[in-house]
Amino acid sequence: MNRTERRRASYIREQKRRKARMTRIRTVISLCLLVLFFAGLSSMRVNAGSDLDAKVEEKSATKVYTSYTVCQGDTLYSIAKDNCDLKYYNDYEDYIIEIKDINHISSGKIYYGRSLTIPRYI
Repeated sequence: MNRTERRRASYIREQKRRKARMTRIRTVISLCLLVLFFAGLSSMRVNAGSDLDAKVEEKSATKVYTSYTVCQGDTLYSIAKDNCDLKYYNDYEDYIIEIKDINHISSGKIYYGRSLTIPRYI
């Protein structure tokens, strides 16, 4: 192997090392960002839940579930507006999310005549 070939081989090895090192750095940075992202999400979720719990504890009342039959023209928002007590929820959207969870509704669509279980505080 002459001098030029050795230099070329050395250059190629160095390029491979740099590429491998950059790949490792990118991987570590990506993992760190993912961890930070999910830590932020879980933190937001915990804080949102604790705010709601604090509101419920402030006004100690009994939560009951009642049946509601969907009327012509009803929407989840109109049901929330008529039945939600904002002393216990941050906004109507929180109440709608709870209705959807209780009734296993994935979309926002409800149909005339359907019976929904809705929460109320007494």
